[in-house]
Amino acid sequence: MTTDIDLTGQVAVVTGGGGGIGAATAVALATAGAHVVVAEIDEQRAKDTVERIGAAGYWADALVVDVRQQEDVQRLAATVLEHHGRADVLVNNVGHHLGARPFLQGDPAHWDALHAVNLSHVFACSRAFLPAMVARGAGSIVNVTSVEGLRGYPADPVYGAYKAAVAHFTRCLA
Repeated sequence: MTTDIDLTGQVAVVTGGGGGIGAATAVALATAGAHVVVAEIDEQRAKDTVERIGAAGYWADALVVDVRQQEDVQRLAATVLEHHGRADVLVNNVGHHLGARPFLQGDPAHWDALHAVNLSHVFACSRAFLPAMVARGAGSIVNVTSVEGLRGYPADPVYGAYKAAVAHFTRCLA
């Protein structure tokens, strides 16, 4: 992979960096020169991404984090700041359907689980990293959302609503 973007010397944190969009994002950021912190709930998936980055000649490390847990998010931010001094880029990538359900088949427990994995973590991670970015006057937060947040999708309207909220939150922070 080649890129015209130069992130040499920058530190990037990718939540959900163990697979799919997150792993591809982590590899792209590393290829652009960033040191990548792969934050992932699944330790093996995180290690796999770090090994993939290392095999390509770049540098990354893994942290096992459940971004649904505020304590884990705070530990992630503290660890990154302690070991790297800053985070230049935060990619809030975690998200999941958790089994698509039409609205009438859902229940409050499922809605809460969707909220935690698709929206609440975006708030928590942004809040954990943003103060240091503001203090430095530099930094970028990238929030990954879905086309389902832009159009109606009857099979999973709650997921779509949370993804729309991520897009709105992103516009507000910008």
